[in-house]
Amino acid sequence: MKYVMMMTLALLMGCTGLGTTNTTYSRNEVGTESTVEYGVIVAIDPVTVEEEDTGVGTLAGAGLGAVAGSMLGGGTRSNLAGGIVGGLAGGIAGRQTEKAIMKGTSYRFMVEKDNGKTVSIIQSNEKNFNIGDNVLIIKGKQTRLEFDKR
Repeated sequence: MKYVMMMTLALLMGCTGLGTTNTTYSRNEVGTESTVEYGVIVAIDPVTVEEEDTGVGTLAGAGLGAVAGSMLGGGTRSNLAGGIVGGLAGGIAGRQTEKAIMKGTSYRFMVEKDNGKTVSIIQSNEKNFNIGDNVLIIKGKQTRLEFDKR
């Protein structure tokens, strides 16, 4: 039972997409060309980012709850009832757990480009950008900000 619980948690953690950052690239992006524009950060606001519900939490929780619930009774009927109730409760708890794990904070950067237009880019801020920083706007598979070191 302990093994099943640990595997379920590992599965849920592995399904989150929030571990990627604006400095993480996929293999498909290596060797590809991106366009670059220049700008200045004029505003930074925190935003909440949620991944889409994958159903993994619900399924894992339901399975775990059903197994645990089926062990509560002393006979076939009570084991079956416990499994059903445990599965329902586990599914609800698993969905909520997945939602909590897959939620994170990023930032909306308002950047005034050299051509005068303002764009909004949402990404993480592990580079510690600040208002007034000169940045490169790198447009490839996804748009990213990088310090302008010119």
